[in-house]
Amino acid sequence: MGNVPITEFRPERKETAIYRAWYVDELVKGFKDWPEVTTLQEMLLKIKALYADKPFLGTREILHGNKRGSYHYKSYHEVISISEKIACGLIHLNVIPVTKGEREEIFQFVGINGKNREEWIEVDFACSLYGFTAVALYDTLGPDALKHIFEQTELTTVFCSFDQVVQMLSCKGKNYYPSLKCIISFDRVTKEIENQALKLGVKLIHWNELIKLGEAHPQPLPKVTPSTIYALNYTSGTTSLPKGAILSQGNMLAAIGGYLSQKNQYLQEMGPGDYYFSYLPLAHIYERMFYQMVACRGVAIGFASGGLDVMESDLNELKPSFLIGVPRVYNRFFDKIKNSINRISDPKKQKIIKEAIDEKIHRLRNDGVYVHPKYDELIFNNFKQLIGGRVKCCFTSGAPISPEVAEFLKVAFCCPVLEGMGMTETCAMGFWQLPTDPNSGRIGPAVPCIEFKLVDVPEMNYTCLDKGPTGEPQPRGEMCIRGPSAFSSYYKNPKATAEMIDSEGWVHTGDVGQLNLDGTLRIIDRKKHIFKLSQGEYVAPEKIENIYLTSNYVSEAFVHGDSTKDYLVGVIVPDRENIEVLAESLGIKGTYEELCQNQQIKERILHEINKVGKQNKLHGFELVKKIHLEPVSFLTQNLCTASMKLKRTPATIHYKPILENLYKCQ
Repeated sequence: MGNVPITEFRPERKETAIYRAWYVDELVKGFKDWPEVTTLQEMLLKIKALYADKPFLGTREILHGNKRGSYHYKSYHEVISISEKIACGLIHLNVIPVTKGEREEIFQFVGINGKNREEWIEVDFACSLYGFTAVALYDTLGPDALKHIFEQTELTTVFCSFDQVVQMLSCKGKNYYPSLKCIISFDRVTKEIENQALKLGVKLIHWNELIKLGEAHPQPLPKVTPSTIYALNYTSGTTSLPKGAILSQGNMLAAIGGYLSQKNQYLQEMGPGDYYFSYLPLAHIYERMFYQMVACRGVAIGFASGGLDVMESDLNELKPSFLIGVPRVYNRFFDKIKNSINRISDPKKQKIIKEAIDEKIHRLRNDGVYVHPKYDELIFNNFKQLIGGRVKCCFTSGAPISPEVAEFLKVAFCCPVLEGMGMTETCAMGFWQLPTDPNSGRIGPAVPCIEFKLVDVPEMNYTCLDKGPTGEPQPRGEMCIRGPSAFSSYYKNPKATAEMIDSEGWVHTGDVGQLNLDGTLRIIDRKKHIFKLSQGEYVAPEKIENIYLTSNYVSEAFVHGDSTKDYLVGVIVPDRENIEVLAESLGIKGTYEELCQNQQIKERILHEINKVGKQNKLHGFELVKKIHLEPVSFLTQNLCTASMKLKRTPATIHYKPILENLYKCQ
């Protein structure tokens, strides 16, 4: 089952009916099992009492020589008690002034800048308990965006890890952050850094010092309401300066409660004894919603001890019960498993594995079964070890995942890989596939805290009257969302607010959806990032990039078009391992950087990615005609958002000479 209409079909308005999930009569605003909980403050006090001695936040020990040890945990009671002391310390220091918003909202901004760690969540909880507004900062925003945030919020106080303390003081010295007056460092700092802060007039306080201050000066919990502002969550800013979405405690509570209200047995059975791996940036609403959602069920959270290079080691030590990710992460798993199969020298063994994969895919498609009585023990349990061996369910969002990748990982990991869609502006809520749906390439019903409709996009030929290949109704259009988890406005940006929220309260997502016959949804395009080629054809580059990313030769992709040209060009970051194997097969020698410059390899990769494009039914004008192979990841060049989406405008500027040259060359 999927979504069902709650109003009449409305073609005269150039839109569909309004839909909700089939089991939702009234939109969820909180917890069905905790009706007395109406704010995040009350939620935290509830879980502190309910799971007091249960393990909560875990950090992995870093041993001599950068080796990793075990995870060590603080209990729920310890964590929330620390959060209370942090808030009391801030109040005693009087470093977070009250600011009034354009709609008379009250803000007390507290900045958080650092990678995922215990202290990040403890500060976030402190803000929820005492009614402060958390402002998450992150490196991928870039200095100009951070400058914009400081100017817009007049942010005075920021919590930082050591490397961010250095960065903050450097920018303060250049007068980038004139409002910055206080930094609380999670880590010990050098005397040199202390002196630098003193010269710049910045109060520099160590984390433990603040906790002691809070312990010595307890403050009563204030009255917090659902309208109290929880966060100013800045969007990733793929094309412009980031916008600060104002999210209330009521918005976030509706999102958490809505997610837990889904018809998903894995969420219903989740509880103490389960583990969750936190590695996607906590500054991103996707991770922020998930960590609070699992906390409501007493789950223990283990933090990543490093980057993607140690992710497998972390997963094997933590052995999580659930894994969330974005397509780029799942593509890495897909490539790793595929490559390991292709490297098997015994043809007989390789054949058995491929037959096992085909058999499991057949069972999945026909019977909705993720496990196999014979092949799992023989083959697939080894693949499961890549993610710790104990994962019951995977979740993917942030961008559409390739159906091929999703289906393959379902059989490889012996569990559902559920696809979803959400936004910062809706507290990560939108649509999530249910475990009872074994299909790939669609996002399932709406989460119980939202309703939606599809609105015509005439310039892209998507309408509510569209029909499928056999004449059946197949409405298509921009997905618009409404509900208690949806934000109220962007901070100090009424123009952007008016563009995003219409007069009836609908949030316009920019994603183009197609309603399937069973009521589920499929994301088929992106409205915001389209451009027109010289022959008049509209192109959605994200769709093409997601298809190219399924090629074994592609790690990252950037597709570019020019309205004065009739074809596309692209920048491809190739998969290093596979490009080296390809070079060896072609008898080409050289470093990875040299291989990226080799014309024969460029032509071969162009051929391979366009072969994948044709298999996925891309039109001729959607296939790139020329490519540049880039040996350096977009991530390390600050060309990706925190959710690992390409920053299209900065990428276009960065690669401008290369793109121009691709168009010049015949």
